[in-house]
Amino acid sequence: MPAFSSPSAPASGRSPPSSRRPFSGLTIRYVAGPPAAPRDGPAALGGLAPNHRAPRVAHRIRFPITSNRRWCGRMTGSPLSKSQVNKAGRVLRKAFGESSTLDERVPWALDVLVAWRAAHQYPLTKSNNGLRSMVRTEGCQVEVSQRLKRVPTIIDKLERHPTMQLATMQDIAGCRAVLASIQELHRVQRRLSKNRPPVHVDDYISQPRASGYRGVHVMVQYDGRTIEVQLRTQVMHSWPRGRLRGDGD
Repeated sequence: MPAFSSPSAPASGRSPPSSRRPFSGLTIRYVAGPPAAPRDGPAALGGLAPNHRAPRVAHRIRFPITSNRRWCGRMTGSPLSKSQVNKAGRVLRKAFGESSTLDERVPWALDVLVAWRAAHQYPLTKSNNGLRSMVRTEGCQVEVSQRLKRVPTIIDKLERHPTMQLATMQDIAGCRAVLASIQELHRVQRRLSKNRPPVHVDDYISQPRASGYRGVHVMVQYDGRTIEVQLRTQVMHSWPRGRLRGDGD
């Protein structure tokens, strides 16, 4: 896995480097100033807000975010530090929050977020393969899947949890096993804890969430990255997803 590095945050009054190429998978929708006085271009925006809070005229802006392939081939220097990642998280939380303001560091912060997210891909694959092996060893015929949290979802979670640091967000990468019974779930959980000592466990079976969501979330480390392993039964997995905003995602 190549080491990811981060560019320096642009100094005040300077624009992000023009050499960056657009990342084709992300378009950010900003809310412009009062409709009575429309202006053109990113520099004219008077405020920023996510789509679900947009009360006024919105403009789509494609930020200059490097693709993962170009990032791996172009970036040099020291690896991403936790302080850089946390700073990027603070910039994004402020830019997309209720009291949103235009910040020229947003493209840099999105670059850092994309690289930090991509750095979880290989550890996630290892975690998923390990979970499949443990499930087979326990003789369970179950569905195992994996996912990286989407960039807009990460930003939304930073907004919903004002004190959360991006570098310590534990569910950027996650894999899930949907088992046939609670007995199978506990067997797989015991084997997982034996093979890969967890850094944290959230037991939503003993203490269900207010929404009714149940399951066990086991946080484990692979290559220095935290991976969330979700264990559920078929009944727990069938709980209406529309009622689980923020639950298990």
